[in-house]
Amino acid sequence: MKGNKRYLVAILILAVIGTFMLPYTGISDAAQCFIVRIAKETVGGESRIYLYPNEVKVPKGSCVIWVSWIEKENVSINFHENSKSCIIASESPSGFIEAEGCFLTDFLAYGQTVSLRFKEPGTFGYGLEILEKAKKPGNSERRKIIREGKVIVE
Repeated sequence: MKGNKRYLVAILILAVIGTFMLPYTGISDAAQCFIVRIAKETVGGESRIYLYPNEVKVPKGSCVIWVSWIEKENVSINFHENSKSCIIASESPSGFIEAEGCFLTDFLAYGQTVSLRFKEPGTFGYGLEILEKAKKPGNSERRKIIREGKVIVE
Protein backbone atom coordinates (compact mmCIF):
# COMPACT_ATOMS: atom_id res chain seq x y z
CA MET A 1 0.00 0.00 0.00
CA LYS A 2 2.81 2.42 0.89
CA GLY A 3 4.51 1.68 -2.45
CA ASN A 4 1.34 2.59 -4.33
CA LYS A 5 1.11 5.96 -2.52
CA ARG A 6 4.72 6.79 -3.40
CA TYR A 7 4.04 5.83 -7.00
CA LEU A 8 0.95 8.08 -7.15
CA VAL A 9 2.82 10.98 -5.50
CA ALA A 10 5.67 10.63 -8.01
CA ILE A 11 3.22 10.66 -10.95
CA LEU A 12 1.45 13.71 -9.49
CA ILE A 13 4.76 15.58 -9.07
CA LEU A 14 5.81 14.76 -12.66
CA ALA A 15 2.41 15.88 -13.98
CA VAL A 16 2.69 19.23 -12.16
CA ILE A 17 6.27 19.77 -13.41
CA GLY A 18 5.19 18.83 -16.97
CA THR A 19 2.32 21.31 -16.84
CA PHE A 20 4.65 24.15 -15.84
CA MET A 21 7.23 23.19 -18.49
CA LEU A 22 4.74 23.06 -21.38
CA PRO A 23 4.98 26.80 -22.24
CA TYR A 24 8.76 26.49 -22.55
CA THR A 25 8.73 23.57 -24.98
CA GLY A 26 7.14 25.54 -27.80
CA ILE A 27 4.34 22.98 -28.08
CA SER A 28 1.63 25.20 -26.66
CA ASP A 29 2.17 27.98 -29.23
CA ALA A 30 3.72 26.02 -32.09
CA ALA A 31 3.34 27.34 -35.60
CA GLN A 32 1.75 24.91 -37.99
CA CYS A 33 1.25 24.45 -41.69
CA PHE A 34 -2.24 24.14 -43.13
CA ILE A 35 -2.98 22.57 -46.50
CA VAL A 36 -5.47 23.88 -49.06
CA ARG A 37 -6.30 21.41 -51.81
CA ILE A 38 -7.04 22.64 -55.33
CA ALA A 39 -8.94 19.89 -57.14
CA LYS A 40 -11.60 19.12 -59.69
CA GLU A 41 -14.88 17.30 -59.17
CA THR A 42 -17.69 16.28 -61.45
CA VAL A 43 -21.24 16.65 -60.15
CA GLY A 44 -24.23 15.93 -62.35
CA GLY A 45 -22.06 15.75 -65.45
CA GLU A 46 -20.60 19.21 -64.77
CA SER A 47 -16.94 19.57 -63.87
CA ARG A 48 -15.75 22.30 -61.50
CA ILE A 49 -12.55 23.31 -59.75
CA TYR A 50 -12.74 23.88 -56.01
CA LEU A 51 -10.65 24.87 -52.97
CA TYR A 52 -10.81 22.72 -49.86
CA PRO A 53 -11.13 24.41 -47.52
CA ASN A 54 -11.91 27.72 -49.16
CA GLU A 55 -11.48 29.51 -45.81
CA VAL A 56 -8.68 28.58 -43.45
CA LYS A 57 -8.07 30.02 -39.95
CA VAL A 58 -4.49 29.86 -38.77
CA PRO A 59 -2.57 31.13 -35.76
CA LYS A 60 0.00 33.87 -36.31
CA GLY A 61 3.31 32.40 -37.46
CA SER A 62 1.73 29.52 -39.37
CA CYS A 63 2.06 28.69 -43.03
CA VAL A 64 -0.50 27.81 -45.66
CA ILE A 65 0.38 25.35 -48.41
CA TRP A 66 -1.70 25.12 -51.57
CA VAL A 67 -1.49 21.82 -53.48
CA SER A 68 -2.73 21.57 -57.07
CA TRP A 69 -4.45 18.34 -58.13
CA ILE A 70 -5.56 19.79 -61.48
CA GLU A 71 -4.18 17.96 -64.51
CA LYS A 72 -5.39 19.65 -67.68
CA GLU A 73 -6.07 23.26 -66.75
CA ASN A 74 -3.76 26.07 -65.72
CA VAL A 75 -4.59 27.47 -62.26
CA SER A 76 -2.85 30.16 -60.22
CA ILE A 77 -3.39 31.94 -56.90
CA ASN A 78 -3.69 35.72 -56.81
CA PHE A 79 -3.84 38.00 -53.75
CA HIS A 80 -5.03 40.86 -55.98
CA GLU A 81 -7.24 42.85 -53.59
CA ASN A 82 -4.89 43.19 -50.65
CA SER A 83 -1.53 42.22 -52.05
CA LYS A 84 0.41 44.96 -50.24
CA SER A 85 -0.94 44.03 -46.81
CA CYS A 86 -0.43 40.35 -47.63
CA ILE A 87 3.19 40.98 -48.62
CA ILE A 88 3.83 42.92 -45.39
CA ALA A 89 2.06 40.32 -43.21
CA SER A 90 3.74 37.29 -44.74
CA GLU A 91 7.20 35.92 -45.28
CA SER A 92 9.00 32.97 -46.86
CA PRO A 93 6.92 32.96 -50.05
CA SER A 94 7.52 29.81 -52.01
CA GLY A 95 6.16 30.08 -55.53
CA PHE A 96 4.68 33.59 -55.12
CA ILE A 97 5.92 36.70 -56.91
CA GLU A 98 5.04 40.38 -56.65
CA ALA A 99 3.92 41.72 -60.03
CA GLU A 100 1.62 44.49 -61.26
CA GLY A 101 0.28 45.27 -57.78
CA CYS A 102 -0.48 41.63 -57.14
CA PHE A 103 1.00 38.83 -55.09
CA LEU A 104 0.53 35.79 -57.31
CA THR A 105 1.82 32.42 -58.42
CA ASP A 106 2.73 31.13 -61.82
CA PHE A 107 0.40 28.49 -63.22
CA LEU A 108 0.64 25.36 -61.11
CA ALA A 109 1.39 21.92 -62.50
CA TYR A 110 -0.28 18.77 -61.22
CA GLY A 111 1.10 18.04 -57.73
CA GLN A 112 2.89 21.39 -57.44
CA THR A 113 2.79 23.31 -54.16
CA VAL A 114 3.17 26.97 -53.18
CA SER A 115 3.21 28.38 -49.66
CA LEU A 116 3.24 31.50 -47.49
CA ARG A 117 4.01 31.97 -43.81
CA PHE A 118 1.76 34.57 -42.15
CA LYS A 119 3.49 36.58 -39.42
CA GLU A 120 0.79 39.21 -38.78
CA PRO A 121 -2.94 38.84 -38.00
CA GLY A 122 -5.52 39.79 -40.60
CA THR A 123 -7.87 38.51 -43.26
CA PHE A 124 -6.38 37.89 -46.68
CA GLY A 125 -8.66 37.10 -49.60
CA TYR A 126 -7.35 35.52 -52.78
CA GLY A 127 -8.62 34.32 -56.11
CA LEU A 128 -8.04 31.00 -57.82
CA GLU A 129 -7.58 31.84 -61.48
CA ILE A 130 -7.53 29.94 -64.74
CA LEU A 131 -6.16 31.01 -68.08
CA GLU A 132 -9.12 31.83 -70.31
CA LYS A 133 -8.50 31.28 -74.01
CA ALA A 134 -9.21 34.12 -76.41
CA LYS A 135 -12.60 33.85 -78.08
CA LYS A 136 -11.48 35.72 -81.18
CA PRO A 137 -8.23 35.32 -83.09
CA GLY A 138 -5.79 38.12 -82.25
CA ASN A 139 -7.15 38.63 -78.71
CA SER A 140 -4.82 37.65 -75.89
CA GLU A 141 -5.51 35.12 -73.20
CA ARG A 142 -6.40 36.45 -69.77
CA ARG A 143 -6.74 35.27 -66.23
CA LYS A 144 -10.24 34.69 -64.90
CA ILE A 145 -11.12 34.21 -61.20
CA ILE A 146 -13.16 31.04 -60.77
CA ARG A 147 -13.05 30.56 -56.98
CA GLU A 148 -12.29 32.78 -54.03
CA GLY A 149 -10.58 31.76 -50.83
CA LYS A 150 -9.63 33.40 -47.57
CA VAL A 151 -6.81 33.06 -45.04
CA ILE A 152 -7.71 34.36 -41.58
CA VAL A 153 -4.70 34.84 -39.33
CA GLU A 154 -5.54 35.14 -35.64
